[in-house]
Amino acid sequence: MKKVNYIFSYDRRLWISNLRFKYIANPHIYHFLEKENYLKSNESYDVNDFRRADKKDLINDSKYIDKKYYKYLEIIYPRLNQIHNSNFDKDFWKKSLSMGFIRYVTVAYNTFKILEDSFDFKKHQCNILSEKSFCTPFDFEEHRSRFQNSDLGQEQLFSIYINSFYKNNDFKKLILNYKVDRKKFFDLIKQKIKPIYNFLKFRTRSKKIKTGILGSFFKSYHIKNLIKNSSKKISLIDLEISNKEKKINLNFRKIISSPRDDFDRFDLFFFETLNYCMPKIFVENFDDTLTVLKNKLLNYSSLKQIISENWISSTKNSIFLALAQKKNIIHINNEHNGFFHPFVGSYNNHIIEMCDIFTTVGWKSNSNKIIDKASLYYSKEYCNHEEKTGIVFFSGPALVFKPHMSSGYSYCEESVMKNINFNINFFKSLKNSTLSKIIYRPYPNQKLIDLMFYSKEFYYEKNNIQLYTNSVKIDAEKQIRNAKLVIHDYISTSYIESLLLNIPTVFFFNKQSLFLIDEHKDFFNPLIDCKICHTDPKHCADFINQIFSDPSDWWNSEIVQNAKNEFLKRNINKPEKMFNYLINISK
Repeated sequence: MKKVNYIFSYDRRLWISNLRFKYIANPHIYHFLEKENYLKSNESYDVNDFRRADKKDLINDSKYIDKKYYKYLEIIYPRLNQIHNSNFDKDFWKKSLSMGFIRYVTVAYNTFKILEDSFDFKKHQCNILSEKSFCTPFDFEEHRSRFQNSDLGQEQLFSIYINSFYKNNDFKKLILNYKVDRKKFFDLIKQKIKPIYNFLKFRTRSKKIKTGILGSFFKSYHIKNLIKNSSKKISLIDLEISNKEKKINLNFRKIISSPRDDFDRFDLFFFETLNYCMPKIFVENFDDTLTVLKNKLLNYSSLKQIISENWISSTKNSIFLALAQKKNIIHINNEHNGFFHPFVGSYNNHIIEMCDIFTTVGWKSNSNKIIDKASLYYSKEYCNHEEKTGIVFFSGPALVFKPHMSSGYSYCEESVMKNINFNINFFKSLKNSTLSKIIYRPYPNQKLIDLMFYSKEFYYEKNNIQLYTNSVKIDAEKQIRNAKLVIHDYISTSYIESLLLNIPTVFFFNKQSLFLIDEHKDFFNPLIDCKICHTDPKHCADFINQIFSDPSDWWNSEIVQNAKNEFLKRNINKPEKMFNYLINISK
């Protein structure tokens, strides 16, 4: 039998150079090889397919991960109480662990299934990481960065899998360090400084605050007016904390990772990862963090409610909200500036479960927990008398892995190549005279320093598609306002912003990668009928060819304006509705 080098990440330090045959477990690895011109003519590459192919696969994974998440929560929360000599209830731990724990289960399951389906111990050869190279993250933000978006993080999970199920392996164990990118390091520092700057800019005497704003992405003028109009009873909450990381406590981790007799293979793997991958903030650093956050909370003696948006991606904010809930302080989640409720997956359901009130950007629900308010992020429509110039194409991200099994993340993993092929067919169907007028704005991958991306532009160049690329340093909102037509290739915040600004807008809805639940199967139909939303790349290109000289004729027609306005009326409220709501509950 020929020896095959099993490749699980792009870190070539772990590859076996003298093995000609390579089995690539993750498709993005081959993309990186091709993009960076590292493919060798004397090597043979066998590339694994994406695990999920369609809507059914996504639903099955979503249900399975939810089942495991609830099972693991029941097991882990008493163990966390045991090691910390505490008696917090399940709801406290559920909110503290937040969406980060669901992402943890997701990345562990994704890794596990890839390995279960493709790794052959008899056939494959590989190097693995020594435990000396394992990294234990401080919080779930670092956890996501390490294990879902770094090569050595992926290799750590792979090595844990091998050590769990092939204990007698003779694979070489390597000691490797995480590579530090100096530019990324300083970008990360800038990201951490920005919230401190905002707090200092809008700070208010904390004992007066009735409504705290904790990580909500409101426009600065809305924050300023909320503080002023509420007589400073609304203000930002400062949670910048600095804890010295403690050494690993093996006894604590032995308790939380202990297997049970009813565990299946994935259970065994997941609980083994807790020894090395469970964030320190819940194990070694939990008591110190809790003390600091309790003292922070004492400063807000008049606090009645906290509105928060980024808590789903902030460990310290989630723990703070769990502590606040113990004091009967209401947790209001303001919906991020996009829609997840029409799409397959349980992403929104988990958020709704963990908060007291879920405020939408405008859509209505029969749930008592969900109230339609508005976003304080979007800008107002205004009359721009400057001449409109250019067609701007806003490119969305192309992430290597899905953080959640939701079709709302239709720009990740198995969906990436479907979307890229959609775009290629669109560009190739445009007339040269039309294509030459398009200003292509790439997604600012470099700003999201802890994520891994496919390069869409590599595939466009490979297919001889010449695009005039615009710098991402130019303000996106200004570019939208000044465009005579805006094209969006993914469904997220930006297309809603274009519609609200009443700028001629077209966006793609790729039915091969974006799946709606039955209740909302007609969600985009009014926009499809008036040709704002397009499901076919060639038909969309033909339409752009027809209107590109003067899109305003089409856009200002009664049928388009009525459809656009009806869609916004049904799903997006005016910001005054949220503004007045926050003022009223703060009296």
